[in-house]
Amino acid sequence: PAQSNILTDREVVSLFLHFTVNPKPRVDFIDRPRCCLRGKECSITRFGQVESRWGYSGTSDRIRRIFVVGFGLYGSIHGPTDYQVNIQGPDSHYGTKGMRKVTHESSSTGTKTCFTFCYAAGNNNGTSVEDGQIPEVIFYT
Repeated sequence: PAQSNILTDREVVSLFLHFTVNPKPRVDFIDRPRCCLRGKECSITRFGQVESRWGYSGTSDRIRRIFVVGFGLYGSIHGPTDYQVNIQGPDSHYGTKGMRKVTHESSSTGTKTCFTFCYAAGNNNGTSVEDGQIPEVIFYT
């Protein structure tokens, strides 16, 4: 949108400041989603243990294309830290003893949602089925 001329220069600057500075200045846009997801928000956790010191080599971790509403992250090993949306920066904790398959069963409907974690070709910044940085996947049933 910033380069499409949909927004004025003033609106672009306002949004840029809203997403990059703290405290966040007020913006003149509606912050409610345009659509709503129906169902119940659920999450799965894939790691059995947390360890320290996951470094960043400059390459991306990999997640297959999937529609989720959010995901959990481990925090910095150096105390409170602000992370950017592209999730690169200070060393953080990471999960080990990862599970290859995690199944979530809805308590109300009995519907099962199965997540399968597998190896991806290429450099994955150390992410594997056993070790990685995204411990939680948040989704709707």
